[in-house]
Amino acid sequence: MGNSDLGHAGDRHEARRASLADPSGTVVSAPASPVEPAHARNRLTGRGPSAVVHVALAVASFSLVAAGIERLTPWPVEDGLRAKVEYFLAHRDEFDTLYLGSSLTFRGVIPPLADAQLGGGRTSFNLGVAGMNFYERGYLVDEVLATRPARLQMVVMEAMSTDPQVLFEADGLDEREVHWHSWKETARVLEGLRSADLPWRQELSLAWMHVEMALRKHTSYARGFAIARALIGDEEQLYDYLEPADLEVQRGYQDSGAGHNDIEREARQNFLAQIPDYAKTLRAMDAANGAPSRFTPSQLELVLGQHEQVQSLGVEVVCLVLPMARSAPEFLRAHEDGQLPLLIAFNSPNTYPDLYRVDQRWDRAHLNRRGAEILSRLLATELARLREPVRVPR
Repeated sequence: MGNSDLGHAGDRHEARRASLADPSGTVVSAPASPVEPAHARNRLTGRGPSAVVHVALAVASFSLVAAGIERLTPWPVEDGLRAKVEYFLAHRDEFDTLYLGSSLTFRGVIPPLADAQLGGGRTSFNLGVAGMNFYERGYLVDEVLATRPARLQMVVMEAMSTDPQVLFEADGLDEREVHWHSWKETARVLEGLRSADLPWRQELSLAWMHVEMALRKHTSYARGFAIARALIGDEEQLYDYLEPADLEVQRGYQDSGAGHNDIEREARQNFLAQIPDYAKTLRAMDAANGAPSRFTPSQLELVLGQHEQVQSLGVEVVCLVLPMARSAPEFLRAHEDGQLPLLIAFNSPNTYPDLYRVDQRWDRAHLNRRGAEILSRLLATELARLREPVRVPR
């Protein structure tokens, strides 16, 4: 900067001082700059709560509220699920044996009849539910048995497929499908997908569907109506599939002949129209039961893991292969290998012909009342045999 520039700067400085002088010639100090608030300085300097912190707090708050709302969400009423769960929880300390499974259990095991044959004051409950899959049952075990029923000694668990491809008869937005998607069961079903050896596009599509349902569950998305109906106590909705007597008298069993919907009635008509095909299936079943296991190591691990869920509560587990019209070599081989030590299998037309007679069936999969009575007595006999003490030869 040259001397002329310095001179001009000095002139400007003197002019500013003169403009701040009062008429008496006293120089007045320039007013201090206004002090910025601390939060403004922090914003400018980057100190203080960051955007990441604010987002984290928002997510945490949302998660806490969503978790609270989720605890208010009732079990879905579809297929009598909520009615059965609520009845069992209200009476859980009365039962020593619990049957868990799908409609094969629901329509096949009559607890009062089995208990009468077993004797000894046995009291059991049938918690089988139409359409239940392997992973929904895992959620049921977590939620229901975690209440530690005081007298529970044994859980009889239906042999069920771990194949995730059988899960989607209902739409993905179905309330019941969403309800069982805890993070734990979602992780399990993703493992089931991985072990199912599917084309990668199909595996990815199914995996996303499960993740989406888990997100819906944990954010309580579109569940307000169900919560409201539960809070006002909608008894008519609660018993739209079951009758109170199915719980109080039959202890969870329901006769297949109730025929609640068109799907069940149609299954009956299809069965009667396809008797020759049914007979052909039966002729091949016993040989098919002798085949090698179809379990992959991961699938067997899922089955054993679910049994261990129950055993960890100090409860004995029995695996039950019901008289369905299909073979189950994977469960039979696991039993022979000692991996499922307590197993009762009725899916042999040669060994149990009465269970496969047309007049004892409702359809290919389910027994009618007469068939269920036969099965319940046979089951009681086998359970009594399992309870017999092992006699060591002297």
